[in-house]
Amino acid sequence: MSEICNFRCTYCIHLNNLGSSERISSPQKLMTFEMGRTAIDCYLEILRKNKRKEATINFGGGEPLLSWPVIERLLVYSSETYGQEFVLEYSINTNSSLITFQIAETLKRF
Repeated sequence: MSEICNFRCTYCIHLNNLGSSERISSPQKLMTFEMGRTAIDCYLEILRKNKRKEATINFGGGEPLLSWPVIERLLVYSSETYGQEFVLEYSINTNSSLITFQIAETLKRF
């Protein structure tokens, strides 16, 4: 969801991997809703072709909560679009520093 983090810890494996890739020079540091939707659609199409009914969608980064508005839209999109066909499970890798009551309530709902 994000190529950036609000902590930027020097020992972070994400930061170290990012520094050795071409992504570091990319101006786009946050995933767009359109890219997330495409990723979810492609992933669930693969599961559909393999007759799978359970899907886990992980939101990672950097710090994914820097993209909270996009994550929230993707949660709603995937649930409304695929919730009848798949058992959807969600996970998020976060340092938790940006969680608000509203974010926690939304994460709990999904």
